[in-house]
Amino acid sequence: MKKRIFTTNQLLHTIIFPLIALAVYCAIFLLVSPLFDLLGVNYHFVGNLLRLILLLIVISALLMVAVIIIKKVPLSIFKSVYKVQKINAGSIGLLLLPMLPILQYLSANREILSISNAAVIFSVFLLIAILLVFIIPSLSGRPDTAAALSVVGAAFTFTLNAMAQLSRTFFWYEKGMLMIQLVVFIGVLAFCLLAVLKKSKGIFTVIIISLLLVNCVSAFLPKTAPATESTRSIVDDPVLLKARTEVPTHEPNIYLLVYDAYVGSKTMSAYGIDNSPQEAFLQQNGFKFYPNTYSIGATSIDTMSRVLNASVDFYGNTRRAVAGDGVVQEALHHNGYETYGIFQNTFFFRGIESTYDVSFPTEDTATYATIIPAILIGEFRFDFEYNQISLQDFNLAKYELFESMTGKRFIYMHTYLPSHSQNSGACLVNETELYQQRLTEANFQMQQDVNFIIGKDPGAIVIIAGDHGPYLTKNCTATGKVYDISEVSRLDIQDRYATFLAIRWPDGSYVEYDDITVLQDVFPAVFAYMYEDKSFLDLQPVPNTHENDTVSGVEVRNGIIFGGINDREPLFVNSGE
Repeated sequence: MKKRIFTTNQLLHTIIFPLIALAVYCAIFLLVSPLFDLLGVNYHFVGNLLRLILLLIVISALLMVAVIIIKKVPLSIFKSVYKVQKINAGSIGLLLLPMLPILQYLSANREILSISNAAVIFSVFLLIAILLVFIIPSLSGRPDTAAALSVVGAAFTFTLNAMAQLSRTFFWYEKGMLMIQLVVFIGVLAFCLLAVLKKSKGIFTVIIISLLLVNCVSAFLPKTAPATESTRSIVDDPVLLKARTEVPTHEPNIYLLVYDAYVGSKTMSAYGIDNSPQEAFLQQNGFKFYPNTYSIGATSIDTMSRVLNASVDFYGNTRRAVAGDGVVQEALHHNGYETYGIFQNTFFFRGIESTYDVSFPTEDTATYATIIPAILIGEFRFDFEYNQISLQDFNLAKYELFESMTGKRFIYMHTYLPSHSQNSGACLVNETELYQQRLTEANFQMQQDVNFIIGKDPGAIVIIAGDHGPYLTKNCTATGKVYDISEVSRLDIQDRYATFLAIRWPDGSYVEYDDITVLQDVFPAVFAYMYEDKSFLDLQPVPNTHENDTVSGVEVRNGIIFGGINDREPLFVNSGE
């Protein structure tokens, strides 16, 4: 009889009550998420989990009722004395477990996180863990229920916190695979049971604390410098040294207008997109095309930092040049230019202050306001930007800045259109169609920008460029972890490294100086024109691609592909394939 009573009582207090609590957690998450625009992988997982939990609650309740009726168990056995439960050593380990993925996120983003931002992020998720692992269980009134609630709370919190890592590993976008998510949740749940078993409490706590210390130590270890980063100072850069020791003949205003993931007609045609009307518009407005250009980098930072350094080097922080302190800006400053950085968000300023004379928008110090929602959503999407402003407000602000500018000036404006794929690691079924829709909007913005600038400043150098490809082929992201080098085609390389480049020069004398192979050649050519000195072209960076894991190890050297399906062939051919 005692055994039967114990079994029925335990079913209620260690199974049904924790399941009900978990259902409540899920319901609260589902109610709150839409209010804060947190719809994503975690939202869909929690919705599916809630349905399974409700089913388990019904089954467990029916089983308990059946046992009570068949075995005639007296209801008096369910009476118990309520008592607030104390925190035990095992619960400390359970509290620390959900913080492991948070520490990994902080470590991965330490270059862009201030101490205060990291503290806010850590504190928010620590408070959530304390609530679910300590406070709610301690109010349950029974030690067995408290232990079960702590286990459930730790497993639930850890799974939600770690979902962004799972999304990146399994290439999830908006929705994940329920089977994998359940395996992780149940596995963590089983692991957490070690914390409430007498013989394993100490082992569990030691394991968690060890993992915690490893993550803390890794967070303070310096990151390995990129292989392309030299040890020399920016003041020793040959382009900067030459620009400072000579006097320019021409000093036009310079507009660098970059449209994210914009590529030339050869690559566009391979996607089935006809962009010739836009190119005709630019040609009619006096732009010279450079149809076979590519970048030596395959991301915005890797590309544009090197463009603004006219070098493969970053000279420290990879964002230093795009944030305003590159070779180009320094050389122009020396000649009395005022520099402007105009962006739709603070992506280029993450973890580093803007050093432009005028920048828009101002740096967003509340980095936590983006990272916390990303963790709760369960995926770090590429379009989670900092201090994002609407396109309408961006346009109003940039034209106001254009109107207010006086004197010699250099403007770097980065428009986040047409933009690349969602970069989850799996292409959407309509990925190319979505890109084409954004391209239409980008073309409209480009026409507005060109008309405004030419009308206001007809003697300026206007550079229109794309920074990298749109990532529409294969897995719509870097191929290195998924595809063998033998599977990479010419289009796959163009899709990641190809750029767009068209320049409106003030006069025809540019033809002596516009020897351009990669996008990073632009400013040596511009300086050669300004100083009427072709020796600037001798300082152009070697036109070889970097970060080649983006295309499974394939390289492009001086326009020739090395590796892959089109080994030893040109990156661009007349067919555009």
